[in-house]
Amino acid sequence: MTDTNNTGRGTAKELLFLLFLFVLLVGWAVALPYNHAPDEEIRFAIPRYIYEHGTLPHGGDEQIRNPIWGSSYGFYPVLSYMISALFMKIASVFSADAQVLLTAARMTSVLFTVGTAFFVIRIGKKVFPECGKWLLVILTALLPGALFIGSYVNNDAMAIFSAAWMVYIWIKGIETEWNYKTCAQLGAAMSICLLSYYNAYGFLVCSFLLFVTTVLLCQKKQWDWKQLFQKGIFIAALVVLLAGWWFVRNYIIYDGDFLGMRTSNQYAEQYAQSVYKPSRHETPFTSGQSFFTVFRSWAPTVFYGFVGVFGYMEIFLPKWIYIFYLLLFVTGMIGCLMNIKKLFALRENGKWRAKGFFHWVMFVAIVIPNLLNLYYSFLVDYQPQGRYSMPMLVPFMYFAAVGLQTIADKFIKNEKIQKVVFLITALLILGIAGYSFLQIR
Repeated sequence: MTDTNNTGRGTAKELLFLLFLFVLLVGWAVALPYNHAPDEEIRFAIPRYIYEHGTLPHGGDEQIRNPIWGSSYGFYPVLSYMISALFMKIASVFSADAQVLLTAARMTSVLFTVGTAFFVIRIGKKVFPECGKWLLVILTALLPGALFIGSYVNNDAMAIFSAAWMVYIWIKGIETEWNYKTCAQLGAAMSICLLSYYNAYGFLVCSFLLFVTTVLLCQKKQWDWKQLFQKGIFIAALVVLLAGWWFVRNYIIYDGDFLGMRTSNQYAEQYAQSVYKPSRHETPFTSGQSFFTVFRSWAPTVFYGFVGVFGYMEIFLPKWIYIFYLLLFVTGMIGCLMNIKKLFALRENGKWRAKGFFHWVMFVAIVIPNLLNLYYSFLVDYQPQGRYSMPMLVPFMYFAAVGLQTIADKFIKNEKIQKVVFLITALLILGIAGYSFLQIR
């Protein structure tokens, strides 16, 4: 894992791509009608409250509590909404128009999505040749579902950003043998993850696993427990310092409920409309449906949402676009299977392989969000949405790009032809992104 694309020309192209992505996302944020995205109305209530009152709301405050569901997003981490409120304050200096303030609030998602692309570029430079790097970047940054998340008020964009940052830090940690600068970055990224969305918390587990295994097994001095604890405590202290305030606040105002989830359910039970009270939710589990029956309908719906379904999950893209992405993903999976030993072997020449641990952790980072998504749909509330699996975006596209690069290297020996194939693929993905933009209006 070394930087193979660190050229001035490459940097210029990267900056131009990030600028293009920023302009595209701003266009989406301006064009998307208000509340034509999942729960944007009740999400936007949080930054609007902070903007108007200059303080954080209690999750059960009537001003943000949804009259249908009886609860609010104020019980969940609000860092993303705090940043949105700051942008609203800045925008209000020039105009207090409702559309201007909404667009300002959406800029948080825009910037976090551009930030995700920034780290994906850096990941690509570490592990791919030039074509493979751009394939990874375009697959990740221009996925219609990811662009949609970057266009409205939510905290999913911040969760994806924190995941991308952590993946980059994992690579740097292996390279630097986890020097303190890298450990500090990991602590900051983990803090952002903690303050984003609970479905991204699997990356915290993965960070812990990779840090422990690579420190103890893959460095010059093995089983260095002193280094493990010194650096581990440093990371943990930084996380407590940067993210602990939110959970302490919850513990104080919600009577010991540091996550806020129990209190949120209590408010939902008390104030939700009768049919939407948690005690009256009918789930596939309570209705006696078999897991495999549910999974057969859940999996394709989540796939469609991951690729891109707009509005309140009712505006679909043409079927051929989903088929195109399915073929890309299946081809990438086949390529990974062809290279599976090299990717996932944990030992080589009698030594532990850090890259093997890295790839196993990347695989786990794909599995956990999907398991959480499936668990929620089966046991809590049947909502098979691709955005709940979106934290896996970077690891998933990483393996897709690895597999596609493997296929290309095996079957397209001519480098020029390989570049042409990658270019055609990239242009097709760009065209799909442009078409998707027209669907959100």
